[in-house]
Amino acid sequence: MPNLSYLTAPHMVYWGYLPSFDDPFREGYIGVTMLKLQSRVAHHMSRAYSPALEKALAEHGDEIEWRPLHTDLPWYVAYEIERIYRPKRHIGWNAAFGGSRHKKRREGWLVTPSWVHSSQSDYRTPSVIAPRPNLFYASS
Repeated sequence: MPNLSYLTAPHMVYWGYLPSFDDPFREGYIGVTMLKLQSRVAHHMSRAYSPALEKALAEHGDEIEWRPLHTDLPWYVAYEIERIYRPKRHIGWNAAFGGSRHKKRREGWLVTPSWVHSSQSDYRTPSVIAPRPNLFYASS
């Protein structure tokens, strides 16, 4: 059975930036995680998927500060907020537009008392309380 813990785990939108930066809409890196922020930062340090973030980490390393911008969010709200900060590719240190990393999480969901149905498969999930469909990314 697949792990659907992200349906109920609180997520955060976070910002990686240099102390001289003052605008998260244009500068630094915006991300979403359900992990503790320090765990997510450690993952970035070991493997950055954005070439611009990788370069910034190589050049500035410990100078980069990381802080949560929005916390305790359902996953679909966190990704919608990330999309507000990064509506297109290559803003700040982000390579992709916001919310683009986890396509499967952006699918439309149909929830019944014992099943969660996505456009790709059905998962047996007794007593699941799933979020409302993500209208921002709803499948057509």
